[in-house]
Amino acid sequence: MLLSLVMWLTTCMPRD
Repeated sequence: MLLSLVMWLTTCMPRD
């Protein structure tokens, strides 16, 4: 699922 990918991406490199 795309949502899962997005979530993983945000968790991998969060834009602080």
